[in-house]
Amino acid sequence: MNGKREKTNAHGAGRILSYEPLKVHCDACDQDFNSWESFGRHVDKIVDKSAATRREAVMDVLADHLGDIGMEGGWDDPQVTPDGSIKCGCLAEFPDITEWRAHLAAAILGSVDACEESLKARETDE
Repeated sequence: MNGKREKTNAHGAGRILSYEPLKVHCDACDQDFNSWESFGRHVDKIVDKSAATRREAVMDVLADHLGDIGMEGGWDDPQVTPDGSIKCGCLAEFPDITEWRAHLAAAILGSVDACEESLKARETDE
């Protein structure tokens, strides 16, 4: 899975197994939780986890900002708005292509940096 939207969609559709006591099931992980709050923390932890590799970090950003290719053969995201600005897949809007590309570059570099920091922290813990 790549990107926060895809991870949220895969894990964010918990289903109730029982009401008394409450059991919420995550089909993606095959785990049960005793409250919607604990299920939500589970999803947040997955979505917020840094990528394991630089490649995965870049793929996550591209998934979040470009989305999927639509049925008509084009990208579902981003979109050019009626006033000519660019609406990114992350829902931020930019006045021109240069600003949008700068936004993508910053997002990619930020994700790669977070990945590298996470890798260093894991190596230190071991």
